Amino acid sequence: MKTKFFLSLLLMLLAFSTVSLGQQPIYINGGDVGGSLWTNYNSQGIDYIITSDIYISSTTSLTIAQGTEIAFAGLWYIYQNMAYWQGSQLDVYGNIKAAGALNNDIIFEPYDYISNPHNLGYGISTWEGIRFISSLGTSFLDYCVITGVNKPSHPVNGCSCSSPNSPKPEYSGAIYIENLSNLAITNCQIFDNEVCAQGGGIYCGINSSPTISNNGIYNNISNKRGGGICVMWNSFPNIEWNIIETNIADEKGGGIWIGRSSSPNIYHNEINDNISGFGGGIGMCNQVNANIYNNLIVNNYANVDGGGSYMINTSNPIFINNTIADNYANVDAGGIYSDNTCNPEFTNDIIYFNTPNPVNINLNTNSSTFNHCDIDDPTLLPYPGNSFFTFNDDPVFAHMNGYPNQGYRVRASLSNCIDHGNSNVTAIVVDLDGFFRKWDIPTQQSGFSIDIGAYENNGSNPPIAPPLSIDKNDNNDIIVSCYPNPVNNVL
Repeated sequence: MKTKFFLSLLLMLLAFSTVSLGQQPIYINGGDVGGSLWTNYNSQGIDYIITSDIYISSTTSLTIAQGTEIAFAGLWYIYQNMAYWQGSQLDVYGNIKAAGALNNDIIFEPYDYISNPHNLGYGISTWEGIRFISSLGTSFLDYCVITGVNKPSHPVNGCSCSSPNSPKPEYSGAIYIENLSNLAITNCQIFDNEVCAQGGGIYCGINSSPTISNNGIYNNISNKRGGGICVMWNSFPNIEWNIIETNIADEKGGGIWIGRSSSPNIYHNEINDNISGFGGGIGMCNQVNANIYNNLIVNNYANVDGGGSYMINTSNPIFINNTIADNYANVDAGGIYSDNTCNPEFTNDIIYFNTPNPVNINLNTNSSTFNHCDIDDPTLLPYPGNSFFTFNDDPVFAHMNGYPNQGYRVRASLSNCIDHGNSNVTAIVVDLDGFFRKWDIPTQQSGFSIDIGAYENNGSNPPIAPPLSIDKNDNNDIIVSCYPNPVNNVL
């Protein structure tokens, strides 16, 4: 109670006397931090230095204003005559409302002892992240930066994965989520984090259903599974409109790993340039029923099987309108790997230019498993293909055919992916550019039909400027732009 009183007093002084306190950060030496944290616009950037673990109790709430910069320090401890570093962390049992803004992020970062010593001595610049464990109320992280988390193995016990009876949040997730649904992570940058277990960027487990939307999740490392995101133990998050790239999982699921009866909705994401042993882009195991719609899954790498996606042990995902291309596996199935216990469904998907082969032997491209798909399998006929309207034709990607800046959109009038999808699919309303599906005028068959792949062609070469553009600025914010403005007749 005394710690909380003095913290509140400091915050009141900060609000009314920014001149006197504006040049130095405020130290918080652990404890309950319910209340408000504000930026003091000091010249060194850091507003608060956390010197030991802080938490938000189940009866309190923490509001953090835009532009606030919070640096987490840590300490050395001695175990069996060896020195080990342990960074501090934030545990959320109540709720947190962290609302940054475009170009004015809230920053959660490790304390940099070299450039900002502040008389704390010297240590390692890492911290241990944000943990949501059975949190009460509604929480959100919006326009936040979460970076520099490191959760290493215990010096004696090693690195244990989470289980429903013995969760190990100290080993997983720069953002760790357990038994929680009322959480939204939006417009955030989550990068340069490393954990010894699962979920280098985000771990979502044990009956959790957060919203993870419009984030940049990149350059994260998991020493086991889920370099970018790990979803486990009966969890149902919505993962949509994110850029998930250049993440690494030593074992499985470079971009995303899904396991243990979880069924996430994975919509409208770019999942590219991720690396893992199995499942460079997306991996899944043990009764997973994921909905994987309208994603671009490209240039991922698996050291063993399943460059684009990998599924085993009775996983039954549904793939609709994805573009899965240019993925690589060192052993089998550059595109999709499945064992013989799984029953996935593919509709309106492009699976092309994957190495060494598009799908493995357990998936029959001449069956109802693949409906209205374009796959570079030599056993398939050119369009119109087989009785399930699955065929083998070059999709004519724009970046390979005269328009290098147009990526994996397909060329109008040249690609048989245009107007040849299954229009009975109602789950997809817009494509990866934000265009309504059935956008283009019918040029290759009578009536309006949905296109195959993640993008809906609009009938021009190159495709007209999309209404939504996602990019990063100098502060690593994701920027969503609408153009032309107004975007009449487009959205």
